[in-house]
Amino acid sequence: MWAQSQGIAAIDKLGLPAEFLLLTDADIHHPADAATQLVARTILEDRDLVSLMVRLRCDSLWEKALIPAFVFFFAKLYPFTWVNDEKKTTADAAGGCMLVRRSALAEASGIESIRQELIDDCSLAQRIKHRAGVRDARPIRLDLAESSESLRPYDSWREIWNMIARTAFTQLHYSPLMLSSTVISMFVIYLVPPLFALAAGARVAGVVRVGADVHRVCADAALLPAIDAVGAVAAGGRAVICEATIGSAVRYWNGKGGQWKVRLQAPTQEGS
Repeated sequence: MWAQSQGIAAIDKLGLPAEFLLLTDADIHHPADAATQLVARTILEDRDLVSLMVRLRCDSLWEKALIPAFVFFFAKLYPFTWVNDEKKTTADAAGGCMLVRRSALAEASGIESIRQELIDDCSLAQRIKHRAGVRDARPIRLDLAESSESLRPYDSWREIWNMIARTAFTQLHYSPLMLSSTVISMFVIYLVPPLFALAAGARVAGVVRVGADVHRVCADAALLPAIDAVGAVAAGGRAVICEATIGSAVRYWNGKGGQWKVRLQAPTQEGS
C-alpha cells in the first residue's frame, strides 16, 4: 500500500488527468488488454470500483488441494452477487486487481484512509461503497478474472495456511462468537455427513445413507466453480481452512495477530 500511495502522490504532483487508477500487485500477470477491458466495464456499467480476483497459481500438489477451497470460502464470506448489488451492504475487493475511479477514491478519503487496515482491499471497497454524503455514488463490482493470474507460488501447505491465518480472524471481526459459529457450521455442513456415511455402514436405513452421500456429492459439486477458477484438478482442504481459521484466532490471542513473515500487523487486543 505504501508503493501505491507513492504512485498516486506522484500522479497528483504531476497533475496527470487520470480518471481511473489501476491498483495491482507486483506478482500479478495481466493480459495486454486488461486495463482496456476494466475501464470499458467501469464506464459501461457506471461503477466506481471494478475488482477481479485473479486466477491463483495452482501447480503444486498443495495448491491443487487447498487453493480451490480457499477461493470457495472467500466467495461464501463475500458473495460476489451481494458485493455487486448496490442495495446490499456487503463490500469487498481483491487487492491483486482493482480499477478505482479517482474521484471516488478522493471522496473515500484517499488511500491513506486504509493505512492501518489489515485487509486493505476489503476496507477500500467498504469505504467506496459506503462513503457518506455522496448522493451520486456508483456501485462496485467484484468478479473472477478470466486471464489475469498470480505468479506467487505456494509450494507447501504451511505457506497457504499462513496466508489464511493472517486475516481469517480479522474477517470475523475478532469475535469469539463468530469464530465459534463459523467452525461449528463448517463442521456440521462439511464433515458430519461424510463421516456419518462412512461410519454408519449397514447399521442405518438405506435412505439415511443415501441422504448423507447426496450431501457429500453436493458439497463437492459446490466447489466446481472455484476449481475451474484456479485451474485445479483436485478438490478438498476444508479441514485445513477450518484449522487455519482457528489458528488465526490463537495467534491473535497470543499477541501475534496478522502475522506475515516477521511482521505482526493486527491491532493488539487492548486497542482493537
